[in-house]
Amino acid sequence: MAQACMQEALQQLKSAGIEVVTHHDEPKVAAIENELAGAFVLSNRINSWETRWFIRGCRDRDASKLSRGMQERLQQSETLTLGDYRAALLERARIRALFAELAANYDACVSLSAPGPAPAGLQSTGSPQFAVPSSLLGTPALSLPLFEVDGMPLGLQVLGFANDDAATFATAAWLRDHLRDA
Repeated sequence: MAQACMQEALQQLKSAGIEVVTHHDEPKVAAIENELAGAFVLSNRINSWETRWFIRGCRDRDASKLSRGMQERLQQSETLTLGDYRAALLERARIRALFAELAANYDACVSLSAPGPAPAGLQSTGSPQFAVPSSLLGTPALSLPLFEVDGMPLGLQVLGFANDDAATFATAAWLRDHLRDA
């Protein structure tokens, strides 16, 4: 159902005269999609290194206060070396440069904000999988609550380019105003 929402939004954009380019049409789009498939792992490696001393301090004060996820993150961070961290930063810089090349020809990228609708209840906000790429890329991203699946919201994510927040907000505003509920 989520994929149907995305396809309907893309069709509406095409009907409005907006050029829609996918990985089928443009090798650079395909390349960045392939690179971003590993964004969660790479971002987690960088974040684990950068937070390891803070989490160690929390553990040393009262390990029982750390969630299982934070304990696992600390264990992961303890296996990383400075060389691993520097290699991850270089990889992130390479991916950022590849993504930045799209700015020469495109105003923004769009995707769903999540793989599916928000989960019911307050236990979880859902999967962060689609939010991580913008953090890894260092780019602005906005989620427009345009869709509803099974009575729960699902957003259209607008991903802009580094240091171009105003243009990303303008693009998102246009999309918000011109896309009907898909």
